[in-house]
Amino acid sequence: DYLDDVSSVYANPAALAANNGTLALSISYRTDELPGYSKYYPGSNRIRGNPKLKDWYYFAGVGVSFRLSGGDSY
Repeated sequence: DYLDDVSSVYANPAALAANNGTLALSISYRTDELPGYSKYYPGSNRIRGNPKLKDWYYFAGVGVSFRLSGGDSY
């Protein structure tokens, strides 16, 4: 459940900044960039996401091939 890094609980903001720097703290909570949401980092141990809902993704591909030849040969 770590593709989007949303699972379990929020980290302690002071410990996050001390151990990983202020950049890590500023990008760990970006909901404040959306209108109508709190501009303050949630408290430690508040639920962050739902650990029962795991990440998933699809991958699909399409291939096309051409045979180039001269004359009547195949």
